[in-house]
Amino acid sequence: MQNDIVNFLTNQKNVSCVLEILQHGDQVRMKVIDEFWTGLRDHLLKTRPKHAGGSLAWNRGSEGQREGSAWLDTKPAISLKQRQNIFYRIEYEWWDTGFELYFGLRWGKEIKSSSSLFQIGHAIEIKSLLETRGYEFTDEHAWWGWRYADEGRFGSYDQFLIHFVKQRREMYELIGDYFWPLVQETFPFPIGSCVE
Repeated sequence: MQNDIVNFLTNQKNVSCVLEILQHGDQVRMKVIDEFWTGLRDHLLKTRPKHAGGSLAWNRGSEGQREGSAWLDTKPAISLKQRQNIFYRIEYEWWDTGFELYFGLRWGKEIKSSSSLFQIGHAIEIKSLLETRGYEFTDEHAWWGWRYADEGRFGSYDQFLIHFVKQRREMYELIGDYFWPLVQETFPFPIGSCVE
């Protein structure tokens, strides 16, 4: 199948058009990924349960384009004024082994393994709750519980974009089905109040 596609694209009738299109590949990718993040934020705002998280501030960020990471953060408004906090993040990262989409709770500033924040009652309660929901605690200096999105691992950046274009609504719904329960189950804890 792959060879048939390549042969079709490189035959004499098509190859010049294909090469012209490829010149715009990075711009197309940037537009599609912008649609992913903007659409995801809009979907989450639209589907937000009535009592999910009080006042939340949303922020997008990235490091690199096709190689690196990008994210959508959601922070309780009160945490914006604090030195240390825990907030919600949806993130993708490109690795040598592929492209992964995951989400969870992230520390505002990375912390040392010896930090007393790990012993705060609220942090312990969150960890106990999330471990039963399949969240990982393998990167505790940066994340306070994370998990892969179902169907969130791809062989390449382009595979992710193709999957998104073909299944946009399904991806948004799947992420929302995990994201809002995470917020509802953890927000009663004073997430923004963890200060060292």
